[in-house]
Amino acid sequence: MAVFRWDPPVSPNGVIEGYRVKSWLMAPEGEIHMNDSFMAGVETREYIARQLLHNATYFFEVQAFTVMGDGPITNPVRADLDVETPVPKLLLSTPDAIKVTDCDRHENQTLS
Repeated sequence: MAVFRWDPPVSPNGVIEGYRVKSWLMAPEGEIHMNDSFMAGVETREYIARQLLHNATYFFEVQAFTVMGDGPITNPVRADLDVETPVPKLLLSTPDAIKVTDCDRHENQTLS
């Protein structure tokens, strides 16, 4: 599984209607395989790719769109499946509870 996250554009050209996520993979033999584009709603800022091939390298790009058209596409983000890069989380201990914070999403989950 690979989790690809993004932030909204700093200067959108109008009201964002949604996002288009593009992905492709480079197989160990060097072959490139394009995947279908994924359309995400305006509130969605995450794409989860499942059933990935081992020893392959995946690439992801995202592009916001408005009624005026598509915005610029991001630089490709590379995901090597032989290198694990977990989503950044922080363990917080307070006098009342222990929490896990998802740093990207700014969400807290109370463990106790």
